[in-house]
Amino acid sequence: PGQADTAVYWDNRLRVSVSSRTVYDTLLLTLRRVNPDNPRPDTPVSAWMYDLNSGGEVLRKPLTLEITADSLLRRHHPLHVYGVTQNGLSFWGGDSVGPGRISVRRKSLGRFVLAADTVVPVIRWRTPADSARFNFGDKIRFSAMDSLSGIGTERHIDVRWDSIFVLPEWDFENHTVSAKLHFKPQPGWHRITLTVKDQAGNIRRTRRTVFVK
Repeated sequence: PGQADTAVYWDNRLRVSVSSRTVYDTLLLTLRRVNPDNPRPDTPVSAWMYDLNSGGEVLRKPLTLEITADSLLRRHHPLHVYGVTQNGLSFWGGDSVGPGRISVRRKSLGRFVLAADTVVPVIRWRTPADSARFNFGDKIRFSAMDSLSGIGTERHIDVRWDSIFVLPEWDFENHTVSAKLHFKPQPGWHRITLTVKDQAGNIRRTRRTVFVK
């Protein structure tokens, strides 16, 4: 307590840094390196997985983990840190601090691995149908999901009527989005564009055309 420190492990592949305010009292952390049992075969992961445990003690402030990717994983982009649970991988985030090096701040610890999310989100249209008639007051409805990194925030959902932004309403528990025009559209053909980005930066975009009488 009251001191900042950095510990380096396995030829500088992992750095653990604490600030003077990270812990309330003397805290024993245990760290293991284990072979990854990849719960997502479609997701490239680092050659090593780490298990950092505080014995159930709570950190006062986050510590910093800095992880170096192995040469095979460096070919993929972007890289982020993921927690490993019985249900699979959980997005922790992280920022690039150098070639193949990712830094993330965490208060809750556990098993984690460096991985590259290469899968784009899923968008499923509900209404309107493509080439359908669209009336003022009708809603644009669709589902948006990402099973690995997650969408995270409404700011990652973009709805456009032609080039005009339409405010989305996101029900994150049911993975559904609805949007209603705040203006009366002109008669004729129009294009609706949906764009969804996950927290790893992967983007899915889809379009439909509708007719206003």
